[in-house]
Amino acid sequence: MTASENVELFLAARDAYNAGDIDAFMKLHAPDVEGIPDASGGFPESTPLRGHSEFKGFIEGIRSAWAGSRWETAELYAVGADRVVHRGEWGGEGATSGDETASSITGVFTIRDGQIARAEWYFDHDRALKALGQRESAVEAIIRAVDAFNRGDPAWVDFCSPDVDWEENAEGENAFPGFRRHYRGHEGVRQWWQDLREAFESFHVELEEVMEGPDGRVLWVGVISGRGRGSGMEPPPLRVWSLGWLKDRKIVRRQVFWDAAAGYKAAGLVA
Repeated sequence: MTASENVELFLAARDAYNAGDIDAFMKLHAPDVEGIPDASGGFPESTPLRGHSEFKGFIEGIRSAWAGSRWETAELYAVGADRVVHRGEWGGEGATSGDETASSITGVFTIRDGQIARAEWYFDHDRALKALGQRESAVEAIIRAVDAFNRGDPAWVDFCSPDVDWEENAEGENAFPGFRRHYRGHEGVRQWWQDLREAFESFHVELEEVMEGPDGRVLWVGVISGRGRGSGMEPPPLRVWSLGWLKDRKIVRRQVFWDAAAGYKAAGLVA
């Protein structure tokens, strides 16, 4: 099978799962299929699943415990001639509690003779890439961080170093009255996010461009929009140039610029 056919095979399996058609789902898996949860990544299931019976029982258990569980796709691509990587959000409603849950999960799927022969699941996207012998770039880390931020996923803070210096505005006055100039560490960044959520009932960053500069610097250009909490006012969208210094794909310092020339200069992207 070609790489594109492998991707289509996975999409058919995903669609069957989301439709609750477990028989159709299992027909797309080899009789000796293996399921490998990442034991160090937070899965309650830590032992491999072997064969149709165990694999189907695992899937049926999930479907019965979580009503309407679905797997949404954020990123999907082929690796080589026999593997597919799927990053997305799995979620559902507890059949007993009624509580909603959602988790970001990356799956690595090995295809053999037109069927899925092995499925590996990771809560940590970077661990999935390591298992593939790949390494996430600084640009990809920023894209994923912004995506998690826009989804309201608190895990976006994990893209920051524990001692991060989160600077609200590098050019003088803060754009948001009442915000501190600096927020330090994970607790500080969480406080910044809380301050933002208290000021806005909705807030979104539309990425336009992400560029890698020298010395671990990454500049991302985005248009921010939101609705004021209480007032309901929607200020005109603003373009912002955010600069991050990254080490091991973690943001150790962040600055914001409202002027393109200043942002590009600070990022080392102009002479």
